[in-house]
Amino acid sequence: MTPLPTVEGPADLGWDRLRRWFPEVDDLIGCPQDLDFHGEGDVAVHTRLVVAALAEDPRFWDLPPTVRSEVATAAVLHDIGKPSTIRIEDGRIRQPGHARRGATLTRLALWQRAVAPAARERVANLVQLHLVPFHLLDRERPLERLYRASWTCGGLDTLLILAAADASGRVSSTRSDLLDRVGLARLLAEEHGVVAQPYPFGSDQARVQWFRRPDRDPAYVPFDDATFEVVVLSGLPASGKDHWIRHHGDGRPVIGLDDLRAVLGVVPGEGQGRVVAAARDRARVELRARRPFIWNATNLSRRVRAGVVGLALDYGARVRIVATEVSPSVLAARNASRRRPVPEAVLARMLRIWEPPDPTEAHVVQTVASDPEEG
Repeated sequence: MTPLPTVEGPADLGWDRLRRWFPEVDDLIGCPQDLDFHGEGDVAVHTRLVVAALAEDPRFWDLPPTVRSEVATAAVLHDIGKPSTIRIEDGRIRQPGHARRGATLTRLALWQRAVAPAARERVANLVQLHLVPFHLLDRERPLERLYRASWTCGGLDTLLILAAADASGRVSSTRSDLLDRVGLARLLAEEHGVVAQPYPFGSDQARVQWFRRPDRDPAYVPFDDATFEVVVLSGLPASGKDHWIRHHGDGRPVIGLDDLRAVLGVVPGEGQGRVVAAARDRARVELRARRPFIWNATNLSRRVRAGVVGLALDYGARVRIVATEVSPSVLAARNASRRRPVPEAVLARMLRIWEPPDPTEAHVVQTVASDPEEG
């Protein structure tokens, strides 16, 4: 695995050094922004000011070295999604969805650099959530947003430090208001004990059920009578899902969407409704009998996984999501050796929707890298 850039002192935050690591930021040069919120200039100028503000924050230097590297990387890439989302609406520059798009671009950039999955996802989540502290208290269900961010970022401290730098790196009449909002978000995080750690649910069952129904009391610990486990695989084609089943399946039934496509005569790219319906029917048979099984599909997005996980939870199963990963070069080699390789255009679309699972989705979330020597 490749470590992120080390940040031992202010000199390590030099712009030329960071550009060598992340040449993608050159795409920010000349990308305009709404002058009411960013009078400092284009997105590249703003990003440089954010990094400079980070260097002046004592809280940043109090972080452990590896965490500093993650926050610095997120600061460099936090607006990487703006060039591809720019819109002109009523004469104003808008970049709707740039944080989510930026998370996708960040994830791919760090995956291509072989950054460890856990570190990569923390950085991508910081990019996706970097605006949350600005709006936390004036949006619906602030505690859900607070607790969810605490689980995906490993506590709120890093997100709050990044947001403060983002606000400081602006020339705008809203700058002081944004900093006040970050301060209030920190107070709320301190009140709920989620600055340095995720919210401490009483059990895995309490965590999973609360994120399904965040209108409940988060301190409530529901009775857990699960006697069987459903494994939901998640990963790109050729990332090692079948390899995991061969070595860890333990003879459990496998509901595989690829197998069902072959049985039903449905080719990839056609409507998959019949395939999914048949898979869910088979799953219900196992769930009613309270038998463990494995659901084998790409399950690349949270939305798709939620349908499978929700079905299993409704029947009282414990759910483990196993996310399989390999490097881009191994993925390409394996795909090319397949009898029916996935077209590059299809893989590119899959990468654009790829959202690795996080602990808010299931009782256990496990990331495994399959042996490059195995098929």
